[in-house]
Amino acid sequence: MSTLTNNTLTNSGNNMNTNLSQPLQSAVFIPMDSTKGAKLSAGNRWCKLIKKGENSKLPSSIAVEVPASLNVAAYMQQSIVAEAVAEYIASLQDAQIKAMAVSGQLSVQYSDLTPAKLAEFLATSEDSGRIGQLSSERITSWFESDMRELLIVSLADRLGLSDTATDADVKRLEQIANQTRDNFAKLASKKPVQFDERVKNALNWALDSSSSSDDTMATRLRDKLNASTDNVDMLASLGF
Repeated sequence: MSTLTNNTLTNSGNNMNTNLSQPLQSAVFIPMDSTKGAKLSAGNRWCKLIKKGENSKLPSSIAVEVPASLNVAAYMQQSIVAEAVAEYIASLQDAQIKAMAVSGQLSVQYSDLTPAKLAEFLATSEDSGRIGQLSSERITSWFESDMRELLIVSLADRLGLSDTATDADVKRLEQIANQTRDNFAKLASKKPVQFDERVKNALNWALDSSSSSDDTMATRLRDKLNASTDNVDMLASLGF
């Protein structure tokens, strides 16, 4: 996780302050931990890349701001992209069909597999990202897509491994991230979840250090934890 060049850091600082990605139609890579609290241009998203081990081809863990809104029709004109999208739609349909089976249906009406019906499923399923009953699958998916990489960077910084992490160190950080993910998944229970006080504080530290203030899932998990933030050795509860 070596430091980026001074020129890159200077440019990235200017980019974050003035947010010129839209008029310039470009953005520089910045250290991943700089994304926390940073404001994106309207219609943009973060692409986050993590350095894993001393043999990683990345010089450090970095992120870049890129457009989130895509001209889907233009992408679909490329056959290889269209095939990948078709595979993804099939996986969504599989989830839709599974929901039918779980609900007790004995058959599948093909009229229920139309684009409109799939959109309806995505709009109402608790795994679609809408607010609803938390599920362990939904929490796990959120963790892997939105939190895991930032948490590993935060842990590495806390342990002083940002510039010296070996493959063994990265493996250990991955194990801690897995344990953290699994503890968050337990919050899907409809019953109150009791954690040891040190684990509660460790999970709150993870949320505070690795999620943004506008992350709805992080807010919901923090509320359910309902934990104090006493000055406790938080990493010890995660295995250190």
